[in-house]
Amino acid sequence: MTTVDENESTEDRIRRQNRERKRTQRKREDERDEKLGMEPWVHEFGEGEREAIAKASALLGYEDQTEYLFAHVLRDMSQLKEKGLWDK
Repeated sequence: MTTVDENESTEDRIRRQNRERKRTQRKREDERDEKLGMEPWVHEFGEGEREAIAKASALLGYEDQTEYLFAHVLRDMSQLKEKGLWDK
């Protein structure tokens, strides 16, 4: 825990607390990501592709475009399993 400076202004105290909160949150997220085996994955989409993904995901009620894309992956995976192609 950080020591409190009696001369610290309210604004400085709030900034310090925000920095500490963000640092703790990043540490928790890093630990969670490590446990889950998370790795960053970046894919570049053209403007038209981004617009299509954004529009379709919004129209279908997805709050997150990643969820929308992953739903397609899961659907394709399911179809491949049904055809016996997934395990090959």
